Amino acid sequence: MLRWLVLLLIAGVPRLAVSDEAPPLSSRIDQLIDARAGGPPAGQASDTEFLRRVYLDLAGRVPSVSETHQFLARPAADKRQQLIDKLLASDDHVRRMTQVFNVMLMERLGDHPDWQKFLHESFQTNKPWDQLCRDLLSPNSDDETTRGAALWYTKRLEKYGENPVDLPGLVRDVGRQFLGIDV
Repeated sequence: MLRWLVLLLIAGVPRLAVSDEAPPLSSRIDQLIDARAGGPPAGQASDTEFLRRVYLDLAGRVPSVSETHQFLARPAADKRQQLIDKLLASDDHVRRMTQVFNVMLMERLGDHPDWQKFLHESFQTNKPWDQLCRDLLSPNSDDETTRGAALWYTKRLEKYGENPVDLPGLVRDVGRQFLGIDV
């Protein structure tokens, strides 16, 4: 079962064809949200609200006083997009994503410097999600760049005391974390 899940993830699922005449997906998503909202949506966030939220989400911290003054003083119409691009390219974002994915994937099972290095380098190089999953599900201990990915498996396959290795738990975690389904 686990082998099937891994092969499905590595091989990929064929993408659905989208015609050129179809409205953008964002329009369809907006329609679905409006239909289920139960009332009118909130207005657009002010610049100060946006600034705090985007820094917390993308950098994991609040903006400094000088960053706040610089952003609020900018007259550019696309200053929000420029800030998002700047934060996505920053070291703060790499650190934040490393923290988030460590918690999400390891679920307090443990930590190791090679694991942290693998995550940090993956986000620093903007590794695509499908490649990150391949590295996690098929780690190569001889390759220094992916060696740390093996911690995801090894912590789930550790034998604790009299408890047997939890293979059903491993299958569950692969399905839940990488395929979005309960197995």
